[in-house]
Amino acid sequence: MTEFRPSNLIACLILVLPSTGCGVFRAHRPMTVQVIDGETRQPLPNAKVSISYPNMLDFTAPHPSSRTTDSRGLAKLRIGEYRSILLHAEEEGYNQAERSNVTAEYVKGLPRRSDGRVNRVIELWADPRPTIELVVPNEYRGPVKIVFERGDGKSYQMGQRRFEFPVEPNGHVLVRGPGFLDVEPFHVDIEARHADGTPIPRQSSNYSEVALRWVHCGTWNNLNTQLYIIGTETEGEVLRQSVHRRVKYNVWQNDHEAYGRLFEE
Repeated sequence: MTEFRPSNLIACLILVLPSTGCGVFRAHRPMTVQVIDGETRQPLPNAKVSISYPNMLDFTAPHPSSRTTDSRGLAKLRIGEYRSILLHAEEEGYNQAERSNVTAEYVKGLPRRSDGRVNRVIELWADPRPTIELVVPNEYRGPVKIVFERGDGKSYQMGQRRFEFPVEPNGHVLVRGPGFLDVEPFHVDIEARHADGTPIPRQSSNYSEVALRWVHCGTWNNLNTQLYIIGTETEGEVLRQSVHRRVKYNVWQNDHEAYGRLFEE
C-alpha cells in the first residue's frame, strides 16, 4: 500500500484548484478610475476606490481590492470577471453619487493591458446629505411610489441640498434633479408635508400614528425606486408583506418584472 504523505495532498490541491474556478484564477483586467467633485468637476486626490464582489459564500469569487487616488484623482486597479461587482469610492466630507454596479460583460470589454485612458469616472458630492421634501395632497393616505431620474440640472443651484417635489393624487412622485438624487436613494434624506404645510412625521415610533414609513427599496439591478406609505405601522407592514409576496423577499431574488408592474399601478 502506498504511504500517504501530506505533500501528496498539497500536490493534488495545486492540480485541482485551477479547475474549481477559484477567484485567484479568474480573468482580471486593468481598470483606471477617476474620482471627481460632482459640482466643480475637479479631481479628488486621496479618495479610496474599492472593488468588491458580493456573493453568498462563493469561495470562487475574486478577492476585494482598493487603491487611493493620486493628485489627478486617478486610481489604477485590477478588476475580476464575476456575476456581481460593486465599485465604490469614498472621501471624507463627500457622498458617492455614482451607480456602482459593474457587469462581467463590462469587464470583458476592458483592454487586457492598460492604455492610459480613464475607464470609469465616479462623482462624489460634498456634504451635507441632500434632502427631498415630498409635498403630499391634503388628507392623502396610502402608498407613495418614488422614481428617481437624472435631470438636466437647469433648475439646480450650486450647493443646493434641499429639493421639493409634488406627489400626484395617486401617490406617484418623480424625483428629477442633479446626479446625487437619482442613483443612490439611500444617501438622501426624505421628508414629507401636506400641501397646506402640515409636516408628516417620518418613521414615527408611535405605531398608531400616521407617518411616512419606508416599505421597499427596489431591486438589485434597479435601485432608482423607493416605496413608502403614509399610514400607521400596521398599514405599512401589510403593504410590506404584500410586496414581498409579489416580488419575493430580498433584492437578490426579486421578480424584476413584477416589481416594474407594481410601480406602474
